Amino acid sequence: MEEELPIDLAIGDFDSISLEDKEALKNYASKMIEFPSEKDFTDFEEALMWIAKSYPQKKVHVLGAFGGRVDHAISCLWTMFRPELQALIPFLSLEDEWNHISFLTPGDYVIHKIANTNYLSFISTGPVQELTLKQVKYPLNHQDYDFPIALISNEFIDEKMEISFKSGGIIVGQTRDSWRWFGINSALKRTKLTSHFYFLYKYRSVILFLSWIFCEMRYTIYESLEGSKKVYIGGLF
Repeated sequence: MEEELPIDLAIGDFDSISLEDKEALKNYASKMIEFPSEKDFTDFEEALMWIAKSYPQKKVHVLGAFGGRVDHAISCLWTMFRPELQALIPFLSLEDEWNHISFLTPGDYVIHKIANTNYLSFISTGPVQELTLKQVKYPLNHQDYDFPIALISNEFIDEKMEISFKSGGIIVGQTRDSWRWFGINSALKRTKLTSHFYFLYKYRSVILFLSWIFCEMRYTIYESLEGSKKVYIGGLF
């Protein structure tokens, strides 16, 4: 609403916003569907099931799925492999400024490189059979994994690659580091503020976070406590 973008449908239990914001949203959106806060599905799952029924075989771009709680982000990823949502898999992606996530079921695919991404990752949701990756920096040929595997930070060697597998489910990520210069540069181009002020304002949280990491957390602390060792690693999330 702050950006004055149209909202055709607001869906969820709305238990994380105030009554005033809820009323404002109700008046702003063309339609609102409200669920009880205690239910068997998350708001995201409810929204996707509504989309699957109302807009079959339409492209779906999910924005803002990775911000905030880690358990919410993981839930968004694993939700796509619910049986009720299988029909959405070829059409849905989760996106933000640094990540583009899509989903694959067994088969043969050609994946095209998305502009301004550096890395190509494949994360299986369980065992996977005969995984083959072609036209990438680190290829595979009919590789089996008996456990969930995260094959991250691969790279395209051209503008497209091929992937195939016989069983399992795979999450595909095309990503880039949030601190890369081209990201900052593109942000500067979108603002009317001076470049120095905009850099400090836009990336103030990143600057503070990096300062904290370098001052406090860029090492591992081993602490002996009651005969056991604890290991602290900074900067994981």
